[in-house]
Formats: sequence, structure tokens, C-alpha cells
Amino acid sequence: MNFTNNVSRKKIMAFAGLVWFVYVIFHMLSLLVFHSGHEVFNQFYDWINHLAVYHLLVLILIALLVFHVGSAISRQLRNNVSKGQSYKKPYPLAIPRIVAWGGVGALLLFIVFHLYANHLFSAAHVVCLFIRIGHVKCASTSWTG
Repeated sequence: MNFTNNVSRKKIMAFAGLVWFVYVIFHMLSLLVFHSGHEVFNQFYDWINHLAVYHLLVLILIALLVFHVGSAISRQLRNNVSKGQSYKKPYPLAIPRIVAWGGVGALLLFIVFHLYANHLFSAAHVVCLFIRIGHVKCASTSWTG
């Protein structure tokens, strides 16, 4: 497959987006474990975090995210200069450009922060934080934050 070809880049970009979509669905469904109690939640996320392929999967997700974002930006920049003024079309009035790119930027910042925050807090800290949000005293961990 020729990676300089726009069609190939679009296919790989779509594949990267699909992998991220599947991951987000898995992540949302796995968060339902929270309703089973803090012990089950801790055990599940300790099991996930100690899988032999966990770090490999995280690196693959980060690489796919970087490729997806980089491809989107390079395609947009190429489209802007490919045929000059005759190629440029007015952006749809339904979604202003600042809103579309602002949403993409906010999503990207959220993903980066979320990946970073997962390495700062353990599962017990997250459970305790959610319990504190619900105004219930958290005595199951030694975390005081």
C-alpha cells in the first residue's frame, strides 16, 4: 500500500478511527463495572493494568491517534493549497469552522489528559473520588485528595 496516496491515507485514517471507536465503546462498557462495587472495580482495573499486552495496546492506541490526527491535519493543509482559490469552497454555514476545529481540539486535549491522568491515579483513587462526589465518606483507601 502506498502511504503517500490520498486514498491509502484515508483508508488507514478510517481504520485508526475505527480502532479508537471500538476502544471507546469497550472503555464505556468496562466503566459499568463501577456499579458492581469498589472491590470489583479495583480488581477489574488491576487485572487490565497488569495484562502482559497492556503497555503494547496503549502504545498502539497512541500511535494510531498521532497518525489519525497527523493525517487529518496534513490532508486539510493539502486541500487548502492543492488547487488554489478555485478549490476553496465556503465552509458550510451549519457548522462554523471554529466550532468544528474547536471541538476536534477539545476532544484531542481530553484524550491526552485522560491518558495522562490514568497513570496518575489508581483505580482505588477513582472510586474514592466518585464516592466523594456522591457525598459518601470514603474509608476504603488511604487517599486524602
